[in-house]
Amino acid sequence: MNGTAYVLIIIIALASVALAFFFRVKKQRKPISKLGAVSFGLVIAGIVFSENKWVGYSFIGAGLLLAVADIFLKSKNS
Repeated sequence: MNGTAYVLIIIIALASVALAFFFRVKKQRKPISKLGAVSFGLVIAGIVFSENKWVGYSFIGAGLLLAVADIFLKSKNS
């Protein structure tokens, strides 16, 4: 498989996760935090800029670090 196929698989996986969250029970929904939105944007940017591996992986790594920090802060506040 070439790189385009991997990017397509990742986009399909992200879309299916987004649809799963969209169709879950409405009373369980909470608005996304600013840190979560930035981390999601960085992961998407990493997918978009996957042609340059260093830039793509850097964006994805930064997005994952911010997502972990967001999860840690939310669990600490609860």
